[in-house]
Amino acid sequence: MPYKRKHERYTAKAVVMAVTGSAGIKTTIARRLKVHRHTVTHYLEVYPQAMEAYENEINEVGDMVEVTILEAIKAKDVETAKWYAKNKLKDRGYSERVEHTGAEGKDLPPLQIILQTETAA
Repeated sequence: MPYKRKHERYTAKAVVMAVTGSAGIKTTIARRLKVHRHTVTHYLEVYPQAMEAYENEINEVGDMVEVTILEAIKAKDVETAKWYAKNKLKDRGYSERVEHTGAEGKDLPPLQIILQTETAA
């Protein structure tokens, strides 16, 4: 449990108001409260309502990002479609394949670790 000071400078309600409309950007919240961003983190740990408001802001931005991605795919943006497929459709077989082989596709040589000790002169 984070340490709650005897008299916090801002109430939970004030912190929630500063979080609202911030897109979850801590420096924006800090600027609104005129505190350091680490203090914002403290308030989020101390006030559950503020943390909930912060998470809602992050989720709202995430929803906007997903809408933008889907709009790009509907507009037939192939690169966005590929990105979506390799990140969201792995269960359908879409993924980037990375092969770890040696020269000309041959097996990699076994890993050798050589330890050397120094002797005192």
